[in-house]
Amino acid sequence: MGYIADTATTMDEIKTAIEAESVANGWTLEDGILFKSGCYFQLASRNSASSYLAVYGGTGKSGSTLLDQAPQGAAIVSNSGGTFTFPINYEIHSFDDTDEIYCIINYDTSFCQILAFGHSDLDNIGGTGAWITGTIPANKAVSSQFSGFVLFSVTQHSLGTNSYLNNVGTPLFTGRDPSFNQSSFIHSGLDSTGWSQESGSGVGNLLGISYCASLLTSLPNLSNQSSPLLPIKAIKRRNSSGLTVIANLSHARYIRNDNVDLFEVITIGSEKWKCYPLFRKDSSLRNGTSTTPGVTHSGTFGYAIRYQGP
Repeated sequence: MGYIADTATTMDEIKTAIEAESVANGWTLEDGILFKSGCYFQLASRNSASSYLAVYGGTGKSGSTLLDQAPQGAAIVSNSGGTFTFPINYEIHSFDDTDEIYCIINYDTSFCQILAFGHSDLDNIGGTGAWITGTIPANKAVSSQFSGFVLFSVTQHSLGTNSYLNNVGTPLFTGRDPSFNQSSFIHSGLDSTGWSQESGSGVGNLLGISYCASLLTSLPNLSNQSSPLLPIKAIKRRNSSGLTVIANLSHARYIRNDNVDLFEVITIGSEKWKCYPLFRKDSSLRNGTSTTPGVTHSGTFGYAIRYQGP
């Protein structure tokens, strides 16, 4: 386990830091590909006016090529609302009890984006359990299309972008987007479907946040204005309308951050959690919007990562 916080002048520096932190937690880096426990990930970066850092998942490697890649990668990218210029701040949370790596960048004071990957420790899911997630779909990072953040209503059981807009993806398994805006994927062989993604109601696709939508809507607690942490799950649609949990992230949780400051560390029992906005906090429009393209906030939707820092 580990935690580092630093500044970077290029995306390459962040890429190198993630790789080094992964190796320190037992991953092997070979031919530019990280692998451990049957999970394979490859980071790619670009340093230019529209810098990005992307992660791609696979089930094996041939030299420097991933085999059986996920349909899309996940990324963090600079050409968003609140465009950043280097240097930027970044934090990396790494865990090896359940293999999970989280990288969060912070720029223009209050904007955040996340890139993460890991391994589901749930048994009998039929695949490697490799998962990736990020703020932006990798195809939009490459084509420089990201223009802002748009939210579905949480009552529609999904956060993320409307299908007709070039905006944010579906970070941390929040979405149910039927277009090409998915940015969370996990490998599970149940029903012979392989990589699962958030794209509607078909067998093999992911459910989105419907399992905790009513709780997210109800927070913060009216009695004491607190916001309990909610589990982050990847839930796969099965034949005969069944559902199976194929990942339960060990070190990340959803939170409504109405009463939580940017980067605040909260203590729950013996554990500490560091809180981040999903993109940028805006209490004045706390549920976001599903109609305005290019908005530069995510209401009060956020997440917390188990904290091991000072």
